Amino acid sequence: MSFNIWHHHLASCDPNYACLLSENKWSHASDLCLFLKVFYNATNLFYTTKQVTSNLIFEEILSIYHHLRRHCETSNEHIRALTYKMQENFDKYFKSYNIIFVVQ
Repeated sequence: MSFNIWHHHLASCDPNYACLLSENKWSHASDLCLFLKVFYNATNLFYTTKQVTSNLIFEEILSIYHHLRRHCETSNEHIRALTYKMQENFDKYFKSYNIIFVVQ
């Protein structure tokens, strides 16, 4: 949704709406939502699947790995900084487990 549509929608839904974000801040929020969507999707998949298999886990971890790698080079400095911190944590927890997920 564009800046004006969101602003109008929020103002019409909430009579007390007073937070007038700039178009630039809306753009940052939109970029952040798009960036976080892969994590939301993985969480939902694990939560809603009755039997989570190692294949499923491996595919999602690989998807997150590639997502983080792609965003390390983004022009959005906020997303890039967040990506570097997330990549550090990802590497800390999953670097030593990569061979375990492949062997089934």
